[in-house]
Amino acid sequence: MSTATYVPVDLPEGKRLAQLTGIHNDLRECRDYCELYFKLRKMGLDTLILHQLSESVVSTIFVRYGRCFNEGVRSKTQKELEATIAADYLDTHRLALDCRNKHFAHSVNAFEHHSIIVSLVTDAPERAVTSVSVGSHYVTSLDDFVFENLIRGIDKLCEWLLGEEKKSANDSSL
Repeated sequence: MSTATYVPVDLPEGKRLAQLTGIHNDLRECRDYCELYFKLRKMGLDTLILHQLSESVVSTIFVRYGRCFNEGVRSKTQKELEATIAADYLDTHRLALDCRNKHFAHSVNAFEHHSIIVSLVTDAPERAVTSVSVGSHYVTSLDDFVFENLIRGIDKLCEWLLGEEKKSANDSSL
């Protein structure tokens, strides 16, 4: 029986296929996590467990989605992909990137708000502070339609990616 050895090939012609495949994998994972989010909500889990799992899944959705479009080593391919976005999906696309950049990938965000709460005695002639604490408010998700639209948009983006992967793989210069 013969054996095969796999040898990585680092050719400029192969970089585009590698970039397309990486973006495609991120988008498929993002889509799968959207589906998982819907399944989790239907499972009847304990509230705390549901909150923790949902927060993890939702964070993953937006971080993975953002990786496909933020500047980086795949920026030329990312720009080509972004140019294929249909007008009816553009608002959801921008919302997903804004959520990633403003809420999920950074520690200062509008989905997490902490404020100082001071308890005062108000029924006495002199006001007195009785306690100081911190109140926290968290938003862990968005409306379902955002995730439904993400799935539809991701499906369209993946169609384009698949076509480009086939072209790139069949490129006679490889």
